[in-house]
Amino acid sequence: MNIFATSPLVTIIVPCYNHEHYIIQCIESIYAQTYTHIELIVIDDGSKDGSAQILQQLSQTYNFYFEHQENMGLARTLNKAIKLAKGEYITFLASDDLMLPNKIEDLLKTLLLLDENYAVVCGNALFMNDQGDIITLQKHGKVYSNFIDYYTVNREDIDLENNFGTYVTLLGGNYLPAMSTLYRKDALFAVGLFTEDIPIEDWDIYMKLSKQYKMKYINTTVAIYRWHESNNFKKNQSGMNIGMLRILEQERQYARAQGYYKIWIKTYANRLILLFHFKEYHNLFHYLHINDLVGLSIHFFKNFKKLKKKSFQF
Repeated sequence: MNIFATSPLVTIIVPCYNHEHYIIQCIESIYAQTYTHIELIVIDDGSKDGSAQILQQLSQTYNFYFEHQENMGLARTLNKAIKLAKGEYITFLASDDLMLPNKIEDLLKTLLLLDENYAVVCGNALFMNDQGDIITLQKHGKVYSNFIDYYTVNREDIDLENNFGTYVTLLGGNYLPAMSTLYRKDALFAVGLFTEDIPIEDWDIYMKLSKQYKMKYINTTVAIYRWHESNNFKKNQSGMNIGMLRILEQERQYARAQGYYKIWIKTYANRLILLFHFKEYHNLFHYLHINDLVGLSIHFFKNFKKLKKKSFQF
């Protein structure tokens, strides 16, 4: 049976902000896909460099939808693009990242074989530096060549085959490569799209989706994540940490009701420890809640040596 007999349309959404050095390579990787029934929507979110001018020229060459807007933030931009999308399936790609040629074909092939309980299929990703060289990253004294291995290190709770993308594993921290993921559009609408005032929009949407749907991992590399100094993750660790705390705060009640409070308190406490490391004591006290003091105290006591040595990492 040819599962591509009907050739469903896949919408690729690229939000851009100040990536004039990377955007051409990003767009070219999209048009190198082996699956060609695609729609590309690119929105420049108020770039201050030459990104908009480059994208305007590229849109004329490749005939994709392009819009340059005043800066409104990533989550709002993504929601705007989703509402414009004509495809049944949606994938996102940051304007400094790349798709490998097999991405859409491999992810869509898997998603089409799954029932409607599945909203997401996700593959793996490699790392790349500013110059476009494939690189490895070090963490806890070990070297990692791909996204999944790097972000699941010491995560004994994760079984990629059996519990990938479940609420309980996501509660312990985000480990899904956003650039390697394909969504059913109707599922995104069903959970209310991205929360627009949360800076870590991908973790938030995964948490939302995991409450209603399943996710599937395929052991195939489908994208490349550019690891460079302008990554929001690297240049604004403090702000990202606050964003994680805000997401965890909104999950407190649900996690407790589902019996996952111990997992929640561990993740929440680790974020508070990072506030201590950054000497953000005003934020630390803001996010300390009296109802959580017992659980936090137990966790802090168990991890006192790590706290003292400042050994916690993102």
